[in-house]
Amino acid sequence: MERISGFELLQDAPFVALQVDAEGTILAWNAVAEATFGVASDDAVGRPIGAVVPVPGGDDAWRTLLAEDGAARRVWATRREGRPVVTCEWTQRPLSGGGAVFYGQPAALTVDAQPQVRDVLLRALLDNVELIAWVADMSGTALLMDGIGLARSGLTPDMLVGQNLLAGFGEKYPEVPEAFGGKAVRYVTREGEGCYDNWAIPVRDGQGRQIAVAGIALDVTESTRREEELRAKLDVIERQQQALREMSTPIIEVWDRVICLPIVGLVDTARAADIMDNLLQAVARARARYAILDLTGVDVVDTSTASHLLSLIRAVRLLGADGVLTGVHPNIAQTIVTLGVDLTALHVRATLRDALKFVLAELERR
Repeated sequence: MERISGFELLQDAPFVALQVDAEGTILAWNAVAEATFGVASDDAVGRPIGAVVPVPGGDDAWRTLLAEDGAARRVWATRREGRPVVTCEWTQRPLSGGGAVFYGQPAALTVDAQPQVRDVLLRALLDNVELIAWVADMSGTALLMDGIGLARSGLTPDMLVGQNLLAGFGEKYPEVPEAFGGKAVRYVTREGEGCYDNWAIPVRDGQGRQIAVAGIALDVTESTRREEELRAKLDVIERQQQALREMSTPIIEVWDRVICLPIVGLVDTARAADIMDNLLQAVARARARYAILDLTGVDVVDTSTASHLLSLIRAVRLLGADGVLTGVHPNIAQTIVTLGVDLTALHVRATLRDALKFVLAELERR
């Protein structure tokens, strides 16, 4: 069959136009078809339409539309390698000598075209999101595998089709057999340099019987790497903060079983808690008899912090040591008095020198 006379009028039409013979072979192909599908007229003419404009259902879908009357419409998504997905609404005008002219318009996806919308959505996800989608029958044999995430693993869509996923992954990832047992599972896998967040979901028929397993493996390599880097940085920061806390509370063993903690700078409730923790650990570790708390470098504390410091002295006593408070400024003395705490059992000395004299005398006496 030759192309219809007058097709030249459709060459510059603002829509896709192409003529096919009764077998579906392309006889004519207009300029918009060239631009839409990225195929020149010379490359399209003479080839089956299903090969040039692949649609869900393949050649059978085109033959069915070709056999129908001119009122038939189809909304199909076409995907060609290296080209964006094109969704068109197709109509056709039968020709008296056999064959037809197909017309394609960019389709508005509506509720009436929900199956096509699902196809477009699925194709868009597989072509743009780093994931792998697969389906396996109940024996574990892979029926389908698709998605651009395959490339990172060095795979192609047909490489694992026909292989048994249970045999290949069931022992390494025990969640996979659970999916074939009827349980939806989620698990993380590492293959080579890639890290994947996986879902495996049982597929059931209308009677509720499981007939397959569908799975998605989302490539989370980059986000996992960033998370690990962030966790490593946070660990470094925590270690640095711990070092700073230890530097801010330097505990010195000034004599056998006598330790001294000189405090300098602002002391708030959080720092007072760190001081208590570090000093109590030092008392236990050194089996100290006396712990001197030197406040010479502290000008002022609030009532909450003062209460913490007094609690620290009492806690030291519970560990079998005596606490000695020294270098108390007038402002701190006033704050401690307002607490209304019994201070008769508290050892207080004016200076660190006086505190050391007291402690050494007590040790000699014992």
